[in-house]
Amino acid sequence: MKSNIYLNVHWHKILSLPTLDWAKPFLPIVEVPEHILNNLDALKVIYANSTNNYNTKRRKTKFSLEERGKQEALLTREMVSEYLNEISKQISKEAAIKLERWFHFHFFNNEAEIALREWGLVLHYSYMTPRDRKFYRKIPCPASLMLLLPELENLVKLQTANKIEEEILKAAPLVEIEEWEKEYGFVPESGMKPCFESVLLRQALDSTLIFKALRIIACKLDPKEQKEVVDWAENQFQRIYSHRPKIQQSGRLCGGKYLLSELPELDESLVLSY
Repeated sequence: MKSNIYLNVHWHKILSLPTLDWAKPFLPIVEVPEHILNNLDALKVIYANSTNNYNTKRRKTKFSLEERGKQEALLTREMVSEYLNEISKQISKEAAIKLERWFHFHFFNNEAEIALREWGLVLHYSYMTPRDRKFYRKIPCPASLMLLLPELENLVKLQTANKIEEEILKAAPLVEIEEWEKEYGFVPESGMKPCFESVLLRQALDSTLIFKALRIIACKLDPKEQKEVVDWAENQFQRIYSHRPKIQQSGRLCGGKYLLSELPELDESLVLSY
Protein backbone atom coordinates (compact mmCIF):
# COMPACT_ATOMS: atom_id res chain seq x y z
CA MET A 1 0.00 0.00 0.00
CA LYS A 2 1.32 3.45 -0.87
CA SER A 3 0.64 6.48 1.28
CA ASN A 4 -0.37 8.59 -1.73
CA ILE A 5 -3.60 6.61 -2.12
CA TYR A 6 -5.10 9.12 0.31
CA LEU A 7 -4.71 11.79 -2.35
CA ASN A 8 -7.51 10.01 -4.20
CA VAL A 9 -10.56 12.27 -4.21
CA HIS A 10 -13.02 9.37 -4.46
CA TRP A 11 -12.50 7.88 -0.99
CA HIS A 12 -15.88 9.24 0.16
CA LYS A 13 -17.61 7.47 -2.72
CA ILE A 14 -15.66 4.26 -2.11
CA LEU A 15 -16.45 4.16 1.61
CA SER A 16 -20.10 4.82 0.87
CA LEU A 17 -20.57 1.85 -1.49
CA PRO A 18 -21.67 -0.71 1.15
CA THR A 19 -24.12 1.83 2.62
CA LEU A 20 -26.12 2.60 -0.54
CA ASP A 21 -29.60 1.09 -0.60
CA TRP A 22 -29.70 0.76 -4.40
CA ALA A 23 -26.36 -1.10 -4.35
CA LYS A 24 -27.41 -3.61 -1.67
CA PRO A 25 -28.45 -6.43 -4.08
CA PHE A 26 -25.02 -6.32 -5.71
CA LEU A 27 -22.87 -6.35 -2.56
CA PRO A 28 -22.85 -10.16 -2.18
CA ILE A 29 -21.97 -10.51 -5.88
CA VAL A 30 -18.85 -8.36 -5.47
CA GLU A 31 -18.09 -10.21 -2.23
CA VAL A 32 -18.29 -7.44 0.32
CA PRO A 33 -17.33 -9.27 3.56
CA GLU A 34 -20.19 -11.20 5.17
CA HIS A 35 -19.78 -9.51 8.57
CA ILE A 36 -20.32 -6.18 6.82
CA LEU A 37 -23.37 -7.44 4.92
CA ASN A 38 -24.91 -8.51 8.22
CA ASN A 39 -24.38 -5.08 9.80
CA LEU A 40 -25.23 -2.56 7.08
CA ASP A 41 -27.35 -0.37 9.38
CA ALA A 42 -24.42 0.03 11.78
CA LEU A 43 -22.14 0.76 8.83
CA LYS A 44 -24.39 3.58 7.64
CA VAL A 45 -24.05 5.30 11.02
CA ILE A 46 -20.29 4.76 11.07
CA TYR A 47 -19.96 6.21 7.57
CA ALA A 48 -22.12 9.24 8.40
CA ASN A 49 -20.13 10.01 11.57
CA SER A 50 -16.76 9.59 9.85
CA THR A 51 -17.66 11.85 6.94
CA ASN A 52 -19.25 14.45 9.22
CA ASN A 53 -16.09 14.56 11.33
CA TYR A 54 -14.02 14.87 8.16
CA ASN A 55 -16.12 17.79 6.91
CA THR A 56 -15.85 19.53 10.30
CA LYS A 57 -12.05 19.17 10.35
CA ARG A 58 -11.83 20.33 6.75
CA ARG A 59 -13.79 23.50 7.48
CA LYS A 60 -11.49 24.29 10.39
CA THR A 61 -8.26 23.56 8.53
CA LYS A 62 -6.27 26.46 7.12
CA PHE A 63 -4.89 25.08 3.88
CA SER A 64 -1.63 26.42 2.50
CA LEU A 65 -1.06 26.55 -1.24
CA GLU A 66 2.16 24.54 -1.01
CA GLU A 67 0.90 21.88 1.41
CA ARG A 68 -2.76 21.59 0.42
CA GLY A 69 -2.36 18.16 -1.20
CA LYS A 70 -0.62 16.72 1.84
CA GLN A 71 -3.14 18.30 4.21
CA GLU A 72 -6.07 16.89 2.21
CA ALA A 73 -4.44 13.44 2.16
CA LEU A 74 -3.90 13.54 5.94
CA LEU A 75 -7.55 14.42 6.58
CA THR A 76 -8.67 11.65 4.23
CA ARG A 77 -6.41 9.14 5.95
CA GLU A 78 -7.84 10.15 9.33
CA MET A 79 -11.38 9.69 7.99
CA VAL A 80 -10.63 6.23 6.59
CA SER A 81 -8.86 5.27 9.81
CA GLU A 82 -11.81 6.41 11.95
CA TYR A 83 -14.24 4.54 9.68
CA LEU A 84 -12.31 1.28 9.92
CA ASN A 85 -11.59 1.70 13.63
CA GLU A 86 -15.29 2.09 14.38
CA ILE A 87 -16.06 -1.01 12.31
CA SER A 88 -13.44 -2.85 14.35
CA LYS A 89 -15.08 -1.72 17.60
CA GLN A 90 -18.76 -2.02 16.68
CA ILE A 91 -18.76 -5.00 14.32
CA SER A 92 -15.47 -6.89 14.55
CA LYS A 93 -11.79 -6.46 13.85
CA GLU A 94 -11.99 -9.24 11.27
CA ALA A 95 -14.72 -7.33 9.41
CA ALA A 96 -12.58 -4.18 9.37
CA ILE A 97 -9.52 -6.07 8.11
CA LYS A 98 -11.47 -7.78 5.34
CA LEU A 99 -13.25 -4.60 4.24
CA GLU A 100 -9.97 -2.69 4.15
CA ARG A 101 -8.49 -5.41 1.93
CA TRP A 102 -11.60 -5.30 -0.26
CA PHE A 103 -11.33 -1.54 -0.78
CA HIS A 104 -7.65 -1.67 -1.61
CA PHE A 105 -7.81 -4.70 -3.88
CA HIS A 106 -10.62 -3.38 -6.06
CA PHE A 107 -9.77 0.33 -6.17
CA PHE A 108 -6.09 0.86 -5.37
CA ASN A 109 -4.22 -2.21 -6.64
CA ASN A 110 -3.33 -1.28 -10.20
CA GLU A 111 -1.17 -4.38 -10.65
CA ALA A 112 -4.05 -6.68 -9.69
CA GLU A 113 -6.51 -4.79 -11.88
CA ILE A 114 -4.29 -5.27 -14.94
CA ALA A 115 -3.41 -8.89 -14.08
CA LEU A 116 -7.06 -9.88 -13.62
CA ARG A 117 -8.03 -8.22 -16.88
CA GLU A 118 -5.33 -10.19 -18.71
CA TRP A 119 -6.23 -13.44 -16.95
CA GLY A 120 -9.84 -12.87 -17.99
CA LEU A 121 -8.74 -12.50 -21.60
CA VAL A 122 -6.50 -15.57 -21.44
CA LEU A 123 -9.23 -17.72 -19.88
CA HIS A 124 -11.71 -16.45 -22.46
CA TYR A 125 -9.55 -18.00 -25.18
CA SER A 126 -10.03 -21.45 -23.64
CA TYR A 127 -13.70 -21.30 -24.69
CA MET A 128 -13.06 -20.33 -28.31
CA THR A 129 -14.22 -22.62 -31.09
CA PRO A 130 -13.14 -22.81 -34.74
CA ARG A 131 -16.01 -20.45 -35.54
CA ASP A 132 -14.36 -17.63 -33.57
CA ARG A 133 -12.38 -15.11 -35.58
CA LYS A 134 -9.31 -15.32 -33.32
CA PHE A 135 -9.38 -19.09 -32.84
CA TYR A 136 -6.03 -19.37 -34.64
CA ARG A 137 -4.41 -17.79 -31.57
CA LYS A 138 -5.82 -20.35 -29.16
CA ILE A 139 -3.46 -22.72 -27.35
CA PRO A 140 -5.19 -25.82 -25.90
CA CYS A 141 -5.37 -25.56 -22.12
CA PRO A 142 -4.15 -28.28 -19.71
CA ALA A 143 -6.47 -31.20 -18.96
CA SER A 144 -6.80 -30.11 -15.32
CA LEU A 145 -8.14 -26.71 -16.39
CA MET A 146 -10.36 -28.29 -19.03
CA LEU A 147 -12.26 -30.08 -16.25
CA LEU A 148 -12.95 -26.74 -14.54
CA LEU A 149 -14.15 -24.87 -17.63
CA PRO A 150 -17.88 -25.55 -17.06
CA GLU A 151 -17.59 -24.14 -13.53
CA LEU A 152 -15.60 -21.11 -14.67
CA GLU A 153 -17.69 -20.26 -17.71
CA ASN A 154 -20.19 -17.89 -16.11
CA LEU A 155 -17.34 -16.03 -14.40
CA VAL A 156 -15.14 -15.65 -17.47
CA LYS A 157 -17.56 -14.98 -20.30
CA LEU A 158 -18.41 -11.33 -20.88
CA GLN A 159 -22.14 -11.97 -21.02
CA THR A 160 -22.25 -12.49 -17.24
CA ALA A 161 -20.56 -9.20 -16.41
CA ASN A 162 -22.57 -7.34 -19.05
CA LYS A 163 -25.87 -8.63 -17.68
CA ILE A 164 -25.05 -7.64 -14.09
CA GLU A 165 -23.70 -4.27 -15.21
CA GLU A 166 -26.99 -3.59 -16.98
CA GLU A 167 -28.80 -4.27 -13.71
CA ILE A 168 -26.42 -1.95 -11.86
CA LEU A 169 -27.08 0.84 -14.36
CA LYS A 170 -30.84 0.34 -14.00
CA ALA A 171 -30.61 0.57 -10.21
CA ALA A 172 -28.11 3.44 -9.94
CA PRO A 173 -29.44 6.99 -9.52
CA LEU A 174 -28.90 9.37 -12.42
CA VAL A 175 -27.03 12.64 -11.89
CA GLU A 176 -26.88 15.82 -13.92
CA ILE A 177 -23.90 16.38 -16.18
CA GLU A 178 -22.96 19.42 -14.06
CA GLU A 179 -22.48 17.17 -11.02
CA TRP A 180 -20.08 14.96 -12.98
CA GLU A 181 -18.07 18.02 -13.97
CA LYS A 182 -18.04 19.36 -10.41
CA GLU A 183 -17.21 16.04 -8.74
CA TYR A 184 -14.86 14.44 -11.23
CA GLY A 185 -13.28 17.24 -13.24
CA PHE A 186 -14.40 16.15 -16.69
CA VAL A 187 -17.54 16.29 -18.78
CA PRO A 188 -19.05 13.04 -20.09
CA GLU A 189 -21.43 12.89 -23.02
CA SER A 190 -24.43 15.18 -22.69
CA GLY A 191 -27.46 14.28 -20.61
CA MET A 192 -28.06 12.47 -17.35
CA LYS A 193 -25.45 9.94 -16.27
CA PRO A 194 -25.44 7.09 -13.73
CA CYS A 195 -23.78 8.16 -10.49
CA PHE A 196 -20.05 7.61 -10.10
CA GLU A 197 -20.64 4.98 -7.43
CA SER A 198 -22.06 2.78 -10.19
CA VAL A 199 -18.73 3.08 -12.02
CA LEU A 200 -16.92 1.92 -8.88
CA LEU A 201 -19.34 -0.97 -8.39
CA ARG A 202 -18.86 -2.14 -11.98
CA GLN A 203 -15.11 -1.94 -11.49
CA ALA A 204 -15.39 -4.15 -8.41
CA LEU A 205 -17.64 -6.54 -10.32
CA ASP A 206 -15.16 -7.04 -13.17
CA SER A 207 -12.28 -7.84 -10.84
CA THR A 208 -14.42 -10.01 -8.54
CA LEU A 209 -15.62 -12.32 -11.31
CA ILE A 210 -12.11 -13.09 -12.55
CA PHE A 211 -10.73 -13.37 -9.01
CA LYS A 212 -13.46 -15.94 -8.27
CA ALA A 213 -12.30 -17.92 -11.31
CA LEU A 214 -8.68 -17.81 -10.16
CA ARG A 215 -9.75 -18.81 -6.65
CA ILE A 216 -11.46 -21.92 -8.02
CA ILE A 217 -8.26 -22.82 -9.86
CA ALA A 218 -6.21 -22.22 -6.70
CA CYS A 219 -8.53 -24.28 -4.48
CA LYS A 220 -9.26 -27.21 -6.79
CA LEU A 221 -5.89 -27.84 -8.42
CA ASP A 222 -2.74 -29.10 -6.72
CA PRO A 223 0.52 -27.10 -7.01
CA LYS A 224 1.72 -29.07 -10.03
CA GLU A 225 -1.56 -28.54 -11.88
CA GLN A 226 -1.57 -24.86 -10.96
CA LYS A 227 1.91 -24.50 -12.45
CA GLU A 228 0.68 -26.16 -15.64
CA VAL A 229 -2.15 -23.65 -15.83
CA VAL A 230 0.18 -20.71 -15.20
CA ASP A 231 2.63 -21.94 -17.85
CA TRP A 232 -0.23 -22.34 -20.32
CA ALA A 233 -1.57 -18.88 -19.44
CA GLU A 234 1.83 -17.29 -20.01
CA ASN A 235 2.11 -18.99 -23.40
CA GLN A 236 -1.43 -18.00 -24.34
CA PHE A 237 -0.70 -14.44 -23.25
CA GLN A 238 2.36 -14.36 -25.50
CA ARG A 239 0.32 -15.68 -28.43
CA ILE A 240 -2.44 -13.11 -27.92
CA TYR A 241 0.05 -10.25 -27.94
CA SER A 242 2.41 -11.68 -30.57
CA HIS A 243 2.08 -8.44 -32.53
CA ARG A 244 2.78 -6.25 -29.47
CA PRO A 245 6.20 -7.18 -28.04
CA LYS A 246 6.18 -4.46 -25.37
CA ILE A 247 3.09 -5.99 -23.77
CA GLN A 248 4.56 -9.48 -24.17
CA GLN A 249 7.52 -8.42 -22.06
CA SER A 250 5.50 -6.47 -19.49
CA GLY A 251 4.88 -9.30 -17.03
CA ARG A 252 1.40 -7.90 -16.50
CA LEU A 253 -0.16 -11.37 -16.12
CA CYS A 254 1.86 -11.69 -12.87
CA GLY A 255 2.17 -15.47 -13.23
CA GLY A 256 0.29 -17.25 -10.46
CA LYS A 257 0.45 -14.36 -7.98
CA TYR A 258 -3.33 -13.95 -7.89
CA LEU A 259 -4.23 -17.63 -7.76
CA LEU A 260 -5.36 -17.20 -4.16
CA SER A 261 -8.05 -18.52 -1.86
CA GLU A 262 -8.74 -15.04 -0.45
CA LEU A 263 -7.82 -11.42 -1.12
CA PRO A 264 -4.14 -10.65 -0.52
CA GLU A 265 -2.98 -9.14 2.74
CA LEU A 266 -1.89 -5.50 2.74
CA ASP A 267 1.70 -4.39 3.18
CA GLU A 268 0.43 -1.62 5.46
CA SER A 269 -2.91 -1.91 7.22
CA LEU A 270 -4.63 0.88 9.12
CA VAL A 271 -6.64 -1.69 11.08
CA LEU A 272 -3.59 -3.68 12.15
CA SER A 273 -1.83 -0.48 13.22
CA TYR A 274 -4.37 0.22 16.00
